[in-house]
Amino acid sequence: MYNTKNPKNLFKIIIYLILGILSVYFLITFIYNTYFNPLLILKKYYDTMFYARIYYLNVLNDNTLSSNTINDSLKAYLNKMIEERKKYVLDPKTSEKLMKEYYIHLDDDAISIDTKSLNIKKVNNGYIVHIINGDLVSYDLDSKGNIIKRVIKKEKLRKIKYPENKEITFYIVRTWKGLKIDWIKSVYNYSKNVD
Repeated sequence: MYNTKNPKNLFKIIIYLILGILSVYFLITFIYNTYFNPLLILKKYYDTMFYARIYYLNVLNDNTLSSNTINDSLKAYLNKMIEERKKYVLDPKTSEKLMKEYYIHLDDDAISIDTKSLNIKKVNNGYIVHIINGDLVSYDLDSKGNIIKRVIKKEKLRKIKYPENKEITFYIVRTWKGLKIDWIKSVYNYSKNVD
């Protein structure tokens, strides 16, 4: 194979070894994030509304624009958010149609994914992730970590339009393309049952 006594050959062996280790590391990271990390897909899902809201606020704060332009911008940012969210849902065609009916505003208080505010349960074909907006709900716990009292800040709760930004359970399914959110079961049916 290689003569390890030659410094050039030893250097090549070390370089190939380092490249091999890096390749395996990135492959394992990619596979984990694609098929076994529900937090990553939820973060990407919530980031779409967060960034759409930021862009919309920039337009809203521009005093030189007309109300028609601002309304058109809202629709454009909602459409962009829906297009992005389609990448992360199980049935994008059906979900897109329902999302266009469902999303008519951009919430001020979209959830930022925080490990303290969620509970992940592994099931056969994916995950069930229960998320609570930490700004809205607080808990008093006993010494064992059990909930004694749950306090909901009702003033803030009324301002939030979408249940996924309050407290919700997401059903995340593992497919051959990676993890996908069952949006219809998680978000849309939730809102239909609540109304």
